[in-house]
Parts: sequence; C-alpha cells; structure tokens
Amino acid sequence: MAKEQESRSIKTETKTLNDQTIEQNATILSHSMLSLVVPKIEYVQGSIQEITKTQQYLAESVVQENEKFRQISYMHELSNKFLRCRRCRFKLVNIRREMLSLSDRMNKLKKRAARLKSIREKQQLKAAQEQAQKQAYQASLLAKPAKHLTNQN
Repeated sequence: MAKEQESRSIKTETKTLNDQTIEQNATILSHSMLSLVVPKIEYVQGSIQEITKTQQYLAESVVQENEKFRQISYMHELSNKFLRCRRCRFKLVNIRREMLSLSDRMNKLKKRAARLKSIREKQQLKAAQEQAQKQAYQASLLAKPAKHLTNQN
C-alpha cells in the first residue's frame, strides 16, 4: 500500500506539475497570442476611427453640397422672378406710353372739336346775320303805303 500511496503521490505531484506547466504554457501562449493580435487589433481600431471621422466629414460635406444646391434652386427661382418683374415693368412702361399717347390724341381731338364747334357757331351766327340782313333788305324793298299828306297847305 505504501507503494500505491507513493505512486498516487507521484501521480498527484506529476499532475500538479503538469497542471502548473500547462498553466504556464497557457499563460505564455496567451501572452504570445495577445502580443501578436493586440497590435493588429489596435491598428484596425485606429483605422476604424479614422474611417468614422472621414465618414462624418463626408456626411457634413454632402449636407453642405445639398444646401448649396437648394440655394442654387432658390437663386434660379429668384432669377426667374426678377426676369418676370422686368417683363412686367416693360409692359407697364409700354402701357404708360400708350396711355400718354392716347391722352395726347384725346386732348388734340378735344381742341379740334372745340375749334370746329366755334367755327360752326361763327358760321351759324354769320348765316343768321346774313339772313337778318336779307330779311331787312327784303322788307325795305316792299312797297310801303304812302302817308297822306293832309296838312300840305
């Protein structure tokens, strides 16, 4: 039995030594593995951070470009409105010119009508005077009854 105990204790010691060796080997292996993997992970992590920053910058750039396009659209609309205003202004200027022309023509026609009216009135007055003179002359040509001279002696 002593041999069995001894072999058990040797097995236990061997097992403990094997466990310790395995643990040491596992620790060494873990550290070696980590020393190989950690720099790559840190590199990848740095690359991801740089890509994220670049994406944020690009997203901001896209937003700014979209705003520029909106402003360009507004500028185009504003330009169209200015062109429309210019066309309307030209139309108004032409209408004003036409109204002034019509007003001048109307004033000239009024003056002409007044002048023609005064000429017609003068002609009618002259015709009336001539008629009155003619009637007076006709009346003077008619025989008048003679007045009797009763007191001639």
